[in-house]
Amino acid sequence: MKVKCFYCGKAFERKKSQVLKYKKNFCSNACRHAQKEAHRIIKCGVCGKEFKTYKSTRAQGKAKFCSRGCYNISKIGSTPWNKGTVGIMPSGKDHPNYRNDISRKGYPLAWQGMLKEAIRQRDKYKCQVCGIPQEECFRKLDVHHKDYNKQNLDPSNLVSLCISCHMKTNYHRDKWKKKLIKEDQCQA
Repeated sequence: MKVKCFYCGKAFERKKSQVLKYKKNFCSNACRHAQKEAHRIIKCGVCGKEFKTYKSTRAQGKAKFCSRGCYNISKIGSTPWNKGTVGIMPSGKDHPNYRNDISRKGYPLAWQGMLKEAIRQRDKYKCQVCGIPQEECFRKLDVHHKDYNKQNLDPSNLVSLCISCHMKTNYHRDKWKKKLIKEDQCQA
């Protein structure tokens, strides 16, 4: 049976069973391999401009637009992945971490002095939960109140934490309060 090569267009003979078995027929292995690597000319879905695309990009579903600009135009009017909520985070009483205006209450004056640095030094500049040294953090270690009372500046109530562990302590406060106070009692 006469067939056209899928890649080069050359006519060649092939058994009928093989023609029916394969969707694409090639005159040689060279054409088969060349087709796998070859680019295709496709029309842009927005502007209609023809552009080259490769099998890998077609397989990923990225071969529909000639440029990022055309892709962006195609997205106008569609719902974004985040449903338009970028930068919109409730504040005050609507925020999930809101605790009866606790964060608005100020710290005592002694808090801003050398106290925080003394606590970091006492804890050997390491996070007391995960053990990461301050040098590996992007900033100084935070000093955390174990009982969540900002007015209580007793050194036994203060502990050095990295930013990651300090953020974790904002959730499940009762669990963290028990854990941090228990660790302090074990060390004594």
